Amino acid sequence: MEGADFLLAIAVGDRGRPREAAGILAGIVRRRRARWGPRHPETPASVHQWAFFTGEAGDTESAVRQLTALLEDRTRRHGRARQELDRIVEDARRVLEPGHRHLALAHRVISRIRPR
Repeated sequence: MEGADFLLAIAVGDRGRPREAAGILAGIVRRRRARWGPRHPETPASVHQWAFFTGEAGDTESAVRQLTALLEDRTRRHGRARQELDRIVEDARRVLEPGHRHLALAHRVISRIRPR
């Protein structure tokens, strides 16, 4: 059943095993890129989850690289992504406490995206 492995990987990560989830998702990303290509909506969704659980597993540099590549691709294809990301980070600042790790990660990713 297509997609069940994706949901299983997320469940594994959500249950406190992010390294295992990232490993499963790496395979899913490879298969989806090979089967559907990078522009199919399922491919970026799997890259996003792969990057998320990679970061949760402690490999923030790899997570930042994966998210940066994903966002650069989306920016090229969809335009105003940088402005949208800046707006989202501003919203997150209002909700998250200063120094929250997700906010810090968002700043690192955004700082690597070239302005349009």
